Amino acid sequence: MRLYERLLRLLDESPIIKEHQTVELKTVGLETFSFKIRAKITDEFSLQIRYLQDEGFIRYSYQLFTTKAILRWDNAEHFPELPNFPHHFHDERGNKYGSKLKGDLLADIQIVLVEIERYLREKGSIKLEAGGLEGGIQEGIGGVRLRAEPCPYASKGNRACGRHQDEVREHG
Repeated sequence: MRLYERLLRLLDESPIIKEHQTVELKTVGLETFSFKIRAKITDEFSLQIRYLQDEGFIRYSYQLFTTKAILRWDNAEHFPELPNFPHHFHDERGNKYGSKLKGDLLADIQIVLVEIERYLREKGSIKLEAGGLEGGIQEGIGGVRLRAEPCPYASKGNRACGRHQDEVREHG
């Protein structure tokens, strides 16, 4: 469950996530759990994260959607011909491609957030301060991780991430 809590912290700290809600959470010990999270990105776009871990078995999907699916990453085993099988990506036209994801929740979510930000910037649906997520990531062993930067919520109504909440309370 620490993995789930670390994911929530990453979502709290993400400059593109306005808010998020866990709509389903089931646990059967430390190694077996599942959850579904919905995160609001803009008034129009949301991200849904589904994750199941059961003694080494992992099933995931990340979906950017409005009233319909736009972009989707998952590891359902139905495209064995794609590179990096079973990890794959569905674009907005329904095309399927091999995916960079590996089933590592914390690394994968950061890749997904960068790709969503890139997609929404290209569509003109999102504007972030200079740097955005792409400027805030660096390659790390075993995947991508966010670089430590000032709290992204400081400009969002003075809300602070868990890491900066005490400072905001202290200094108003």
